[in-house]
Amino acid sequence: MPYQMKNGKWRAERQIEGRRFTRTCETRREALDWESEVKRLQEIEEVTRTVTALEWLNQYLDYSLERNVTIVYTAKKRIAGIALPVIGQETPVTEIKPALALAAMRQAVKVGCAGTGNLCRKHLSSAWNWGIKFAGLPPLNPFQQVEKFAVDQKPRPVPTENDFWKVVRCAKERDRRFLIACLHTAARKSELFRLTWGKVDFERGFILLGTRKRRGGGMEYDPIPMTTELRRVLVEQKEEGLCGEHVFCHTDGNPYTSRQNLITRLCKKCEVPHFSPHSIRHLTASILAREGVSLSKIGAILRHKNLATTEEYIARISPLENVLEGVLGEWKRFATDSNESAREVPHRGPHAYVETSKLQ
Repeated sequence: MPYQMKNGKWRAERQIEGRRFTRTCETRREALDWESEVKRLQEIEEVTRTVTALEWLNQYLDYSLERNVTIVYTAKKRIAGIALPVIGQETPVTEIKPALALAAMRQAVKVGCAGTGNLCRKHLSSAWNWGIKFAGLPPLNPFQQVEKFAVDQKPRPVPTENDFWKVVRCAKERDRRFLIACLHTAARKSELFRLTWGKVDFERGFILLGTRKRRGGGMEYDPIPMTTELRRVLVEQKEEGLCGEHVFCHTDGNPYTSRQNLITRLCKKCEVPHFSPHSIRHLTASILAREGVSLSKIGAILRHKNLATTEEYIARISPLENVLEGVLGEWKRFATDSNESAREVPHRGPHAYVETSKLQ
């Protein structure tokens, strides 16, 4: 406890590893705050001195198993398996510095690609932030101090409407219903895999799609209105009577877990560019954008909480309006006209006239 000295100031003191440290403060409150801060730092050091990288990641994976869906937990576990041999299982977390974090990311690049290295940074950074809150890790995150690797962006494989319907026509009846449901709900495949008949309301004309892709990780449901075509395929699916609790499932009643092989096979059979089930969600969004549906309504169908997410989503999958044609479409006539040496530029700019030779 601090005590007051003869000059009226306050002396704070704290024992650290057998050594006595003191500080002179102007007020008793300042002295108490200093002692509390030193005590807190001592507790963090005592905890982190005994926590190894293996213990930290195992605790985090246990937490992830409780909170995240299987695919996310599996990804985190894979990254931990790549990074641990580089970091060292028995390495105290206090010794994990940016250089060691970079080495783990480089190992992930060797195993996969630059994107895998960035995925390593993302998951281990999240694990460290969790450790700060629950395991007493140092507050400075070494993985956030390492910059991301440069990654070449790949174009999103959005099928054309013609290619999509070619694939639908090649599919068997039960698979055709699933593909049409993807188009008419803009659902993620996992959302349709977990859809049960209890979440289908024929009377009021909507289905409830559940997702965990939101803050907190809990299941959240959103009502999606049925189109006439969606109602038809759902009625056919129910009348067939082969499914159990789930709407889309195998003939034995077990729900689907993947439909990627189906679409790959159908694309090859129909000789169309390959696309994934998630690409159908992009196709629905692009059709809605082309038809002039507002971003707010598209965002509601895609079940985005933030309108900025919808704007970015549409910008990546829809071509830009050809404003160049409207502005520059007349330039060719001016450039090929050899009767006059100069023509007026068909827009207002810093240079009102240009030589024809410069346009050719």
